[in-house]
Amino acid sequence: MKKSLKYITISLFSVYVSSCTLNIPLENEFSDPYAISNVETARELLASVYDLVPNYDFELSVLSDDFMPTSLIDRDAELKNLYQWADNAITNFSTSLWEEYYNVIANANVLLERLDDMTVSDDKEKDEYERIRAEALTIKASCYFDLLRLFAPSFSEGDQKDGIILKDKLDLEFLPRSSIADCVTEIRTLLSEASSFKKAPSAPGWHSSLSADYLLAELELYAGNWTAAAEAAKRVVDAYGKETMEKASYQKLWSSETCPERIFGKYLRDSYYTYIQYDAAAGDFFMLNDDLVFEEGDIRSEWTVFPFEMADNRGDVAERKLLGKYNKMNKESLQIKYIGKIRASGAYLILAEAYARSSGEQAAVQILEEYLSARGIQEKISLSGDALVKRILEEKRKEFAGEGSNYFEMKRNRPETLKRYSAYGTGSSVSIKKDDYRWTFPIPKSEYKYNDNVSQNDGWTKEVDNQN
Repeated sequence: MKKSLKYITISLFSVYVSSCTLNIPLENEFSDPYAISNVETARELLASVYDLVPNYDFELSVLSDDFMPTSLIDRDAELKNLYQWADNAITNFSTSLWEEYYNVIANANVLLERLDDMTVSDDKEKDEYERIRAEALTIKASCYFDLLRLFAPSFSEGDQKDGIILKDKLDLEFLPRSSIADCVTEIRTLLSEASSFKKAPSAPGWHSSLSADYLLAELELYAGNWTAAAEAAKRVVDAYGKETMEKASYQKLWSSETCPERIFGKYLRDSYYTYIQYDAAAGDFFMLNDDLVFEEGDIRSEWTVFPFEMADNRGDVAERKLLGKYNKMNKESLQIKYIGKIRASGAYLILAEAYARSSGEQAAVQILEEYLSARGIQEKISLSGDALVKRILEEKRKEFAGEGSNYFEMKRNRPETLKRYSAYGTGSSVSIKKDDYRWTFPIPKSEYKYNDNVSQNDGWTKEVDNQN
């Protein structure tokens, strides 16, 4: 009789109630460990791990320079505070991120430990076993990487500074934070093992070796290892040629169809990107930043910009450039089946940046021109040095507007100032400087309350409970 795997997930969610967020209940608190005894039940648990991976693309876009607020922002104080980088808003957001990401890691660890005790009977089962293990490692590594970029200083600020907590065992541990360098090494090890399983995904919505290669390229770019970043990105580019990024393919990114450019899309069971909209008639809390301008013929424009008539506080109506993509799909009642987390265009832009930052400027220009051509822009690039890197980063910003990843790019490349605008960009209310402590999120109270070995990030304090 098949045991229920749902109980395992529920048990892990309950971890946060009684102890620090990394402490996993002892084995006898799980459902029967033999419930995960073959590749079929292992795949079931893996599916639940995929489901648990959090989606905060909208919130991270709010923190970046993708958006400007509309006059509706005054109707949601919490969202306005997040846009303004208010300490309490970032603290609350950080708690959700920390707990949800580590819950995914805990579930992945359960699966990986059970896999170590599993035996397979034939080559087909062995193939599926290795595939499941590679996918679990990729998910775990991607969660570590997001946590590292959110809760640790940038790599360039010092790789010996405190990173995140690396948790592998299913027992009670109160661990300190590992150094950023050690975290990068661990993530690289996980992704390298996952990348070695060179077979296509078993179905849409599952990771493959190319997902791992893509994340490796991002990791090496984060760490400033330009050659290694280029090598990993080139493996993806070689597998996904320019033809996967043509107009017909790009449009399928924003549909329920299979898309040739999509390397990994998270399967969606619930609503997505709904928090940007105040209501269907009045419009959205945010519009696209005015300096996000697309050239004529740029195929990204149709699905990034959503023209919408909105009234301001005085009742004056004007056309606003709202975000398209998933927001447009919601407004047009189109089914959102996959969230496109990894796609070929990103690999092209990673490769171009890695070349531009090393000794391969000519190759960087060639890759950038090839990418732009696929997006409908015929242009000869005559840039070099910092100007070339800046152009590549701007194309990244346009490509991924509203998808959350631009926040990570901004933290890595740190602008001199990040302006926080008043409604419709009529003024700038706050400017976040490049050395602002809030670029690094605080370690939440739910962790350090029970774990004295965890340090807090600079600029943030540990809250102490009042004791009477």
